[in-house]
Amino acid sequence: MAEFIPRTETPTTDNTYYYADNPFYKSGYGLPNCTCYAFGRFWELTGGTIPKLSWGNAEDWWGKTSDGYQRGQTPRLGAVICWRKGEAGYSTDGAGHVAIVEAINADGSIMTSESGYNSTKPFWTKTRSNDGNWGQSSAYTFQGFIYNPVVFDEAETVVTGNRYLTKSEMEVNARYIWNYLKSYGWTMNAVAGMLGNMQTESTINPGIWESLNEGNTERGYGLVQWTPATKLISWANSQYLDYTEMDTQLERIEYELKNGLQYYPTDAYPETFAEFKTSTKGAGYLAMAFLANYERPADPDQPNRATQAEKWYKFLAGLDDTETPDYPGVYTPRKRMPFLLLIATRRRV
Repeated sequence: MAEFIPRTETPTTDNTYYYADNPFYKSGYGLPNCTCYAFGRFWELTGGTIPKLSWGNAEDWWGKTSDGYQRGQTPRLGAVICWRKGEAGYSTDGAGHVAIVEAINADGSIMTSESGYNSTKPFWTKTRSNDGNWGQSSAYTFQGFIYNPVVFDEAETVVTGNRYLTKSEMEVNARYIWNYLKSYGWTMNAVAGMLGNMQTESTINPGIWESLNEGNTERGYGLVQWTPATKLISWANSQYLDYTEMDTQLERIEYELKNGLQYYPTDAYPETFAEFKTSTKGAGYLAMAFLANYERPADPDQPNRATQAEKWYKFLAGLDDTETPDYPGVYTPRKRMPFLLLIATRRRV
């Protein structure tokens, strides 16, 4: 998967996550400022999806951040660590502090990247031990961690095997896929569109055989159910790769993209594979594009893939199910897609 790269240097002034486009910068609370920095770093890690974090004081983030983000008391890479100003049980002065977890050390300590209001420098890193308050002075009270939904937790591993995955297992694999492919320039929209298809094809499982018929290489296998399975297996063997591995299958998709294989634009969805990869159109629309141009199933009337893709986008972006993503081309279900019937027999050529 794509390696998590800690930020150890000050963001340059042309980095719009921290400066021109940052809501704290635009309202006059730019660097040095803990909220401006933490918002920018969280945003940077998402690959461009604006965080649903509080735009207020640092102590408000823990209580006012959208419920779309998971929270907890255990550090994870990319998470916001939050403190309120004032001792527990006492009134506060409206301040507080936030920082970003950049590393989790073997001894249980963490390295954070952060900034601070009225500081003499805009950025620094700090090693913090778990002393109950994570190294912050007694004038502050630790609240918890707000987890970044698109940063893969190193404690998690890819879930695989010849079985159908649960929702939580699919979420683990979806985070992994997003983190892997964003390093190749994929947008979250495109990844979500593909995930909507993978959910139907394989439950986002690199180890599953079609109909659980293990070893039947004449049928489908893997994330997108390559058919026949030898299409993936033979290529992987030629590259000295393990065809069962998640990374191998994602590399195969990139290989197909670069070599004009498997994905063929249609009149209804004219995007090339390269254009699909970088598209910011709605995840639901892109799911149907991937269905038409890449998967080409015998039964093309599968709008549920679009619905699934919209949900995966919300999951990766940390939105809740009531929020509408801010992008064009949200999918509108249609009863039939006759244009697909013309190519239904070209499945995975």
